[in-house]
Amino acid sequence: MAIVDTITNDYALWEALQKTDGYKNNFTIEGAKALQAYMEELSEETGEDIEFDPIAWCVEYTEYKNLREASKEYGEEAYFSEGQSFEDYTEVITFDGGVILRDF
Repeated sequence: MAIVDTITNDYALWEALQKTDGYKNNFTIEGAKALQAYMEELSEETGEDIEFDPIAWCVEYTEYKNLREASKEYGEEAYFSEGQSFEDYTEVITFDGGVILRDF
C-alpha cells in the first residue's frame, strides 16, 4: 500500500507546506521528511492507503526540539508521571534534530 497521492520525492510534504501561508512553519524540513516517511511506513504496515493531506497532518502532529520541550506544553506529569512516557499516550516520531508527537 502507499499514500493515495503519488509521491515522487521525500520532500513532498515540505514542498506542499511551503506553498501555504498558515502552515509553512509547522515543520522543519527534517521533520516534514520524517513525518512523510512515517506515514509511508504506517501505510505499508497496515495495508491501508493514507491520503496525502498536508494540512490535516499539521493539525494532528506537532514537532518539538526534544521530549522535554513537549513535556512543557503537555505538563510535566504527561511524560514523567509513574514511569510512563509519551509512547504510552500517542505516536512518537523521532528523527535527527527533533521529535514529532501526534497531538492528544
